[in-house]
Amino acid sequence: MDRKTELPELFKQYLRVERGYSDSTVRNYLTDLRQLADFLGQRRSSLLRANRKALREFFGLQARRYAPSTTARRKGSIKTFYRFLLREGLVSQNPTALIAGTRLPTTLPDVLTRREAGTLLDSKLGAEQTNGVRDQAILELLYATGMRVSEVVALDVADLNMKQLEARVRSGKGSKERMTFFGEKAVRALERYLGERFQWVKNRDHQALFFGVRGARLSDRAVRRILDRYAGRVGKPLHPHMMRHSFATHMLEQGADIRTVQEILGHASLATTQKYTHLDIQAIVKAYRKAHPRQKEES
Repeated sequence: MDRKTELPELFKQYLRVERGYSDSTVRNYLTDLRQLADFLGQRRSSLLRANRKALREFFGLQARRYAPSTTARRKGSIKTFYRFLLREGLVSQNPTALIAGTRLPTTLPDVLTRREAGTLLDSKLGAEQTNGVRDQAILELLYATGMRVSEVVALDVADLNMKQLEARVRSGKGSKERMTFFGEKAVRALERYLGERFQWVKNRDHQALFFGVRGARLSDRAVRRILDRYAGRVGKPLHPHMMRHSFATHMLEQGADIRTVQEILGHASLATTQKYTHLDIQAIVKAYRKAHPRQKEES
């Protein structure tokens, strides 16, 4: 392989193998890289010959055309790419080293209330949808464990310990393993699904836990469609991370230690978990303003 002509493939392998990124993240990184390569090609330059001036121009153009979140992601992926090139000795210096990242406004994650979570999960999905037994097991597991969707679809049957009520999770972020836990309602949903699981499987030796209608391991995208299917139950859009956000928020509201939640979620940094405490504080402030007599007099 000519390393200089196969940069995207080398970078893809680095992201998958060494960084342990999910397929969707890898696709996003490579899309960002192609956009930069096209931009540089129009200026008779290339990924290996790009300088700081050209990259600043590219990021400025991105900032004018796209949302800050998109620009921030592209900056991050391209910075990662040039750090990779420098490590591999394919460039002598990193042209992104002095380019600042895009600072995004702090946003709090969307969550379900505990009542909405109950409405979603206690609505006998199996009775109203062909795939309801499977879908119910997925939703219960997402909410019970706080797993990422990519982690749920990566589960094998052998990863579940039904007696100890725990699951072994393989994270796409760094290929690390951790244990997470679930309760009796998730167990009952899983047992119902496992009793019907082989109707989904074309190869009965296949170890995946969840399958799609064609008999292959369920994909991230399919789980997003499942959530869309049941959004009407709570009257708001459902997205995969909402279940994870709701898990963390409700755990903290019920008095769980923040470091315990950090470990269950698999966050490397406590700062990542602390965003959920802001939601809890908001609820406290709202309750205070509603209940305190001096607040009521002033409102």
